[in-house]
Amino acid sequence: MFPEVKVSEFFRDMAKLKQQFSDSKFFPFELLVSTVVRIEGYWDLDGDRLSGFFSINNSPSWREVYRDIEIDAYGKGETEDLVDTIWKRDDAKGIFKEIIRTLNNAAKGQSVIPHEVFCTVGIPEKGVVKNIRGIHCSSRRYLYDFFYSALSEQGEADVREKLGPLRQSFFVGTLADNKIVAQRFEEALRETLIEEEIGQSVTYFAKESKSFEQLYQKVYENVFKPAFKRLPKANDVRQNIAAGLEHTPPLG
Repeated sequence: MFPEVKVSEFFRDMAKLKQQFSDSKFFPFELLVSTVVRIEGYWDLDGDRLSGFFSINNSPSWREVYRDIEIDAYGKGETEDLVDTIWKRDDAKGIFKEIIRTLNNAAKGQSVIPHEVFCTVGIPEKGVVKNIRGIHCSSRRYLYDFFYSALSEQGEADVREKLGPLRQSFFVGTLADNKIVAQRFEEALRETLIEEEIGQSVTYFAKESKSFEQLYQKVYENVFKPAFKRLPKANDVRQNIAAGLEHTPPLG
């Protein structure tokens, strides 16, 4: 079991926690890196008050599921969680941008900064795009890379059989530099009602609950499938390797 540290009275508990974390006798390194720090409180969205938490997941198993930091609220009535609450509001986009701005401001001068922010209804799942409502990331290429990771879970068998011999970074980098891909991606954004704001980083905001799921399908059909069409399957590569060895005599 990992140790969980709860913070309910922020200034008192955080001061105590800072002192404990700096004491290697109280918190040795091997224990520190498996800790989950949960700061409990509430969200107040113009009178809509929800109990919630801010969780810092040092535990590797928790980071794999919930990512480095999880910010959420406990469901109430027909509301599932914090993201569900925000996206039901008329000012959802403004709240999302303010969250990103706050995180960026908090990261100034820090050695650890947020690179990607996912807004999902429920727990984010690897290779699953249907619950995503917003993404803030380094560049458009990151979204291509994220969609690529979904291929092994959702792609057709003919495509999945070609993933093995292919280096992901090479494939995604080739897509990112291709003008046809950019045109098709921008058209897919318009059709699925996803807004893209590009600056030093890029933010994607979905207007509808199924927007990201629809975007993935369009990118899959209009970008990934055509790009994979002439690539060899893993078994073909194996056979070519074996044939090359069989028809090349050893030297000396």
